[in-house]
Amino acid sequence: MTVSITKKPKASKTTESSFTKGGMAEREKAILVSCLDLTNRAARTPIGWITDASPSMTGFTKVQLECAESMVQELRTLSATARSVMMNVVQVGTPPQATGFAEIAKFEVPSMHAPETTPLHTALERMTADLGELFSDFRANGIERTDSVVIITTDGHANDTTEEELKTSIQKFLDLGKKWSTTNLVVGVGNNLNVPVLKLLVNAIPPLRLEELNAACLMPFIQKIAERMSVSRPGQKLVFELPEGMEPIE
Repeated sequence: MTVSITKKPKASKTTESSFTKGGMAEREKAILVSCLDLTNRAARTPIGWITDASPSMTGFTKVQLECAESMVQELRTLSATARSVMMNVVQVGTPPQATGFAEIAKFEVPSMHAPETTPLHTALERMTADLGELFSDFRANGIERTDSVVIITTDGHANDTTEEELKTSIQKFLDLGKKWSTTNLVVGVGNNLNVPVLKLLVNAIPPLRLEELNAACLMPFIQKIAERMSVSRPGQKLVFELPEGMEPIE
């Protein structure tokens, strides 16, 4: 899948593993390490989300996760997304908190935890590992998938590691995305953005800027991505119009 974006004009402020036993293939009932349920043979749409709960995101993350609760409830009502979309939220904090991949029908949005530092590199490594496990399980068990996306909402600052360690984590993340055709949608949040890091994280489209910490504008956009991707074909080009309040970082 190729993802591209278009900028919306601003409005006025007013206005189975299967195994063989006795000559018959049986589906394995166990849940794998990746939490892939092999009893569900539907093609999956993996969506990863790294959300920044560091001190600089105070207030924003709480609203963001509250909005995500409503988004997940909406996705559960759609047959195309309830059993096919799999989401994993890795929250930047100390330590990073991760949900692991789960079908939207069973997915629980995490609560916000109190961070002390911003271990962005650790969050990237966790998402990289989770994606790798999931994709490997897809391939090993003959389960098809649509192309996938990782959404990263952060100001781009990491203050508990060296520049080299962060670059190493980013490179591992990018290498996995290249191997498995994953698109990174990077959204810079706040007024103090580390633009060079945000630009390092992207692999297909430029990073975006979310104006005025508007979490409520972000959730419908993510929901639209999930819905469209869940019924897309591999290699299909999807074009998304940016909502008002988001714009590309030049």
